[in-house]
Amino acid sequence: MKITPLPDISGKWKGHDEQSSFGRPARAIITCNFEKVGKAFEGAISFTPIGIEDSIYLPEPATTFQAKLRAEWHGGKILKLEWFNPNSDFIFCGSACFELTHNGEKLAGHFVGFGPRSHAIVNGPIMLVRE
Repeated sequence: MKITPLPDISGKWKGHDEQSSFGRPARAIITCNFEKVGKAFEGAISFTPIGIEDSIYLPEPATTFQAKLRAEWHGGKILKLEWFNPNSDFIFCGSACFELTHNGEKLAGHFVGFGPRSHAIVNGPIMLVRE
């Protein structure tokens, strides 16, 4: 039986999410930096809300929220990503499950997390492409 190596997602990825909280849409630009650590990946993730005027987020201007991340492959196909903010001033955490597509250049999946501006649980689709 041939064992296929797990994809190396090291490096910078950028994309966006689409989330809903209190029944109103919102989006964020997302940037991730992954570094391979053993069988997992660690690094940083940032979310910058966009479309502030049409969303639940007030007041402006938009704040970029940053967090540490950890990701691992499960079953050779699903990448589970978790993020948390070590800053105790506010809660910012979440997780996502991705599938790697487009010859290893795109991660597509869904997330759930706690939004530090909405002060609520948010969820929706999330997509990242390798830069």
